This record gives sequence, structure tokens and C-alpha cells, in this order.
Amino acid sequence: MTAQVIRPVAICVFRHEGRILAVRGHDPHRQGAYLRPVGGGIEFGESGAQTLVREVKEELGADIADVRFIGTLENRFRVGDEPRHEIVLVYDARFTDASLYGREVLRGKESDGTDYSAIWVRPEDTKPETPLYPEGLAALLAADQAMMASAKPAKAPRRKKSLVDLLHAHRADIEAIIAEFDRAQPPGTKRR
Repeated sequence: MTAQVIRPVAICVFRHEGRILAVRGHDPHRQGAYLRPVGGGIEFGESGAQTLVREVKEELGADIADVRFIGTLENRFRVGDEPRHEIVLVYDARFTDASLYGREVLRGKESDGTDYSAIWVRPEDTKPETPLYPEGLAALLAADQAMMASAKPAKAPRRKKSLVDLLHAHRADIEAIIAEFDRAQPPGTKRR
């Protein structure tokens, strides 16, 4: 039996045109396939975002930018007879090489040397026979998408105009009013 440890993990979905990037894996316990975003274990002293920069560079040979935290999931599962427990930090980011979004399959290599394929999938289109892990990820992404869609950009505060600003803005109008006033005065009347 392995030591019972809760493992901190960071994953990244790389949203693009309604799809996310997910690695195809095989679950020997269920005897079936599954999908899971790219990522890996957080090393001591490393932030979740730093983990993703490192993991994506090591596994896919790619650089990323604009890393944004989405939320946290708890993942409890079994590998054979061994219980596992992860706290999963979920992020979104973008590849600095935009050509990666045009590839149907991205080839990667795990730290143990195992090759893998990552594909673009729509979270809502995943099937029970090929679940998207960790459990709850599709719901978290849908909630985040709804929140992002409803967020309104903040308006810049309006600066109050000073009297001088108003006078400059309406100078022509003021001069026209004074000229009209002067014309309306009886001849020989002086303005104070």
C-alpha cells in the first residue's frame, strides 16, 4: 500500500473556440478511456501557475502566457486497489505559439517517458464511457464561462469638470451671448 497522501495538482484547459485540450488516458480499474487536461503535480515551493509553465514546457515543449486561475476541485479515485486523493487547481492559459490551436492532436511525453496524445474536446460533449476528469470539471468550466460572459467591463470614473473647463468648452457660446447683449443695449451705454 502506498502512503496515504493528498497530492496537490495543477491542470490547464487551454480554452479555444469552445473546446479544451485534454489528454487521452486509460483507466485499468474501469477498463476504459478517460480525458484529463494537461498538468501535473505541484512541487514544493512552486505555485500552481509555475507548475503549469514547467509541465507544459517539459511535456509539450510549448510556452504559455496569460495563466488564469478558475477554481479548485477535489479528486478521489482508485488506481487498482489503491485509493488516491488530489486537490486540483484548475487554470486556463494560452499557448504563445498560436499554431498549436490548429492541430487536431498534440503529442506529449510524461515525466516517466510515456508518450501521450492531447486532443481538443468540448466538455459538454464528453460521454460517460470516456469521462472528463477530474469529476466536476465540466460544471466548473460552465460556471466560469457564465461568470465571464456576465462580467461587464468596469467604466472609468468620470472626472468632474471644473468651472474653467466648462468656460473653455462653451467659450464660443459665451462670446455670442455677450455680443448679443452688447447689441441689445441702447447706444452710448457702457458695460461695467
